[in-house]
This record gives sequence, C-alpha cells and structure tokens, in this order.
Amino acid sequence: MDRLPYVNMIARITVGEIYFDDITSVEITESVTQLSDVATVTLPRFYKQLDGKFPLDFMKAGDKVKIEYGYEETGMQTEYEGYLRQISADTPLILQCDQLYPLRQNNFVKSYRSVSLRQLLLDVTKGTFIKKVECPDVALGKYIVDNASTFQVLDRIKEQFGFYARVSGDLLYCGFAWDWRPAFTSKHIYYVQGNVKKNDLTYKTKDEFSVRVRVKIRNKKGKEAYIEVGSKQKDATVHTIEYAADTEKVAKEIAEARLKKSVYDGYTGSITGFGLVLTRSGDSLAIIDDNESYREGTYLIEKVIKSYGSNGIERKNELAFKI
Repeated sequence: MDRLPYVNMIARITVGEIYFDDITSVEITESVTQLSDVATVTLPRFYKQLDGKFPLDFMKAGDKVKIEYGYEETGMQTEYEGYLRQISADTPLILQCDQLYPLRQNNFVKSYRSVSLRQLLLDVTKGTFIKKVECPDVALGKYIVDNASTFQVLDRIKEQFGFYARVSGDLLYCGFAWDWRPAFTSKHIYYVQGNVKKNDLTYKTKDEFSVRVRVKIRNKKGKEAYIEVGSKQKDATVHTIEYAADTEKVAKEIAEARLKKSVYDGYTGSITGFGLVLTRSGDSLAIIDDNESYREGTYLIEKVIKSYGSNGIERKNELAFKI
C-alpha cells in the first residue's frame, strides 16, 4: 500500500468567538487512563492584531476551544474540543487546553454510609455538561466527598479503586482500565509497509511477560487481604487493583481478566501514522504486516499523541493490550 500523498496542511483554532488559521504547532494527548484530553497550541511569535487589539484581549480561561486540522486535499477534521485553561502571556503565544476544565470549577461535600459507583457519579456530575453515565454495577461502601470538585472525585476513584473515566460529549464512562467497552470507539487498520510513519513496536510471546496481578478482598474486620494470580518471580511487574471484591471468587475473576489482557503473543510499544487514519484513544487498531503475517493482530490504543507542525501531521499510538 502506497503512502498517502497529502502534503498541504491546513488548520484552524477557534477560541470563544475568534479563530486563528496561522498555527505554529499543536499537540493533543488522549489516553484511556487519564481523565482529561489536553492540548497545547503555539501561535506565531508575532501574531497579527485583530481590530487593533491583541489576541489576549479576546480570550479568557474557560472559553470553549475547537481544534481542526488536516490536508487541503481531504479537508480538516475536528481533532479536539475542550476549554481554554491557561494562556502564556509571553511570545510565542501558547494556549493550554483542558477537556474537563468546567469539572474542576465546582465543589461537593457529601457523606455516604454506603454508595454505588453509579450513584456517586450521578451526584457529582449533577449540574454539569455530563448528562449520561455508564459504569459497572459495583458498591463502594462508605464514602466521603470533602470539598472536592467533580474532577477531583473522578481522580480519587481512579487512584483508590483502579477505575478510569472517559468523557465523550455529554457521556461519562467509568470502569476498569482492562474492561474498556467501545461505546464510542472505532476500528482502524495500519499497514506496516504502507500508512505507517514510524514503527516502535516490540513483539513478545506469552513466556516473555512477567506479570502478577493482586486484587484486594473486602474484609469486615478491617484487615487487608489480597488474591494474586500470574508470575511468581520476585522481579515480576505487579498490577495492584484496590477495588475490594466481595469474595475470593470475584477477586480471582477480576485478577484473571486483568492478567489475560497483560500476557499475550503480540506487540507492545507504539506505532506512528500520518494525519489519516483518524485513530483515537480507546479505539482498536489492526496491524497488518505483509512480511510477517503471523504477527498480525488487533490492539487497544491506550494513548494517542496527535501533533501538527513542522514535521507534518502525526498520530503516535501507544498500545495497551491485544484484543
């Protein structure tokens, strides 16, 4: 498959009511393990004035941001929608953008004797732009929210229980990182001999992985108990899941599900494409290799770093596990 012949790049950044079409660079980071997609936009050192005013006079933190770019031959794609979080007053002008900026601005004080994950999420997203919540049916037990924003609650859930959260439009999905449900994702194909710009993948067999998974078990006496599956080697990589399962059976099921995603015959690492194909974090990526077809497979994209600038348009895809 031949490489794509698109060479003429175009871009537009809309901030509030104004837009810029002369862009030095853009870098966007998406990750299924991070709460918010972030973007950094660099404008030329001496950007032209608008109606006698400088760009800073038209922008403020909290303004909506839309980033579009692509090729003249195929048109621009919307690559990011979020909010302006910070503006560099120096030159060149640098805009820091945060997808979940509004969720950092509120505050909640709540105390629960016992609460489900779903109820907690519904309570701390009330009054925000999030209108729908999808999550596993799990109980968190006693829980206290003490002067915390929606963003801080989501971040705490991730740290305490191993959940992650992703937002798409007005939908919040919260779940285990290894149990990604592709409710709003797509499948893409990379041809190693075609539409791949850089290949930083390493092929491993199951025997080359040294991984152990630990899952916490709920203990009414307050003592910590865990169940472990996987490698017994002392130097094994240990994934600890703090979510407290009700029984050893449930804990083992969770541990084995996580281990299955971590140990496989296939690729680890990253693979970089051009502006097209439009990969995003949480999507699945099929890798086709005409020279070594036995290595072909489909993988979850854990993280995508999208860039626009002097090196062209790139999408660096970091793989999580084989699907």
